[in-house]
Amino acid sequence: MGSCYKRHSGFKEENVKNKGRIEMKEKTLWYELNDKRGTLYQQGQYSEVTKRAEEALRVAEKTFGSDHSNVATSLYSWGTKNDGL
Repeated sequence: MGSCYKRHSGFKEENVKNKGRIEMKEKTLWYELNDKRGTLYQQGQYSEVTKRAEEALRVAEKTFGSDHSNVATSLYSWGTKNDGL
């Protein structure tokens, strides 16, 4: 029984590590989408800006939670970019 517990606890620790890696990838994705959105806006590729803004908002809500400041940033950026289009 003790060895079974050890195997399961190791599995649990590995799941936590994997979850951390996934969350880091999502956070990185959010930052990359924001950077790309800004570049596309400067290039005048407005339809792509809208797509990236919507994707950044979805990623922010999923990754950070709906009450996080990055969600507010995404909403603000999406609104200001679309307001000028």
